[in-house]
Amino acid sequence: MNCHLQTSFACIRGPRRGGSGVRLSGRRRKGFTLLELLLVLSILVVIGGIAIMNLGGAQEDAYRDSTTTQLNSLKQAIERYRIKLGSLPETLESLKDGPSDAAKKAKWTRPILDEIPNDAWGNPLVYSLSSGKYEIRSAGPDAQVNTDDDITAEGS
Repeated sequence: MNCHLQTSFACIRGPRRGGSGVRLSGRRRKGFTLLELLLVLSILVVIGGIAIMNLGGAQEDAYRDSTTTQLNSLKQAIERYRIKLGSLPETLESLKDGPSDAAKKAKWTRPILDEIPNDAWGNPLVYSLSSGKYEIRSAGPDAQVNTDDDITAEGS
């Protein structure tokens, strides 16, 4: 072998004899070790947990927005009832069934609402009427009325 012009590793090492030369690379691996698989799996579990926590917050926000929209729609229905009959409804069911007063019942032609909705968590809405003012209340995510997470709409 003429090595004076070549600078390859074979010339530096010298000629190979009977396969006893130095090997530069070991056996080629054809897969992942158990440790590598567990590491990747752990990372995926952590990322999945973070994503689920973030989606849970988004779901709660969507429920709050949906319930607020329902309350505003009910306020509009109550206003239509007031304009049509000259007074606020005694209950939310009055928007569907009409007034209980016989004189007002004569003015009633058709329901303002086909059904009274529940809030986004499936809880019934609470309607209260006092001194010409009303309040519609959702119990919120804890399903308990008069707690900090309640959602309300008021009108007169």
